[in-house]
Amino acid sequence: MRLNLGTRPRLEWRGERLVPWVDRGREVRYEGVRYRGEVEVNLVGVWREGMREALWVMGNLPPEELLGVYGERMKMEEGFRDLKGHMGFAGVMSKGWEAMEKTLALVALAYGVGLFVLLRGPVRFSREEWEGILRQAMEVWWHRLFPVPPHPQEARDVRT
Repeated sequence: MRLNLGTRPRLEWRGERLVPWVDRGREVRYEGVRYRGEVEVNLVGVWREGMREALWVMGNLPPEELLGVYGERMKMEEGFRDLKGHMGFAGVMSKGWEAMEKTLALVALAYGVGLFVLLRGPVRFSREEWEGILRQAMEVWWHRLFPVPPHPQEARDVRT
């Protein structure tokens, strides 16, 4: 997890308050840092050339692995952000796994419909044909994306 020093987090190392510092072009590693007096973490700071400020990463991994894992995570997040931007979903925030699955499924549905249209060739569709194509696609995907919970009277009693 990235540590924001602007919030002045309470850090202790070897029984004393720690004010993290790293010189430009250097890297420092701390093992066994107490974060907010509650959690023991490892802390790594690096200030590479071209960076405006140092990057501080903390976690329960060995210090030598923290920056690598954080870098891989950032690549995934940046890739996902770029993908959302290219598909016109830049402003869509998925706060949970289920919401993200639904968003991606809708994107896949739109992609599938677009692919179907491209494979049909330069054919113009009437309004009724478009409605039929979309209806078929929605019949396949809608209930997977938005399952309807059973009516209370139809729900089975699953208590044991």
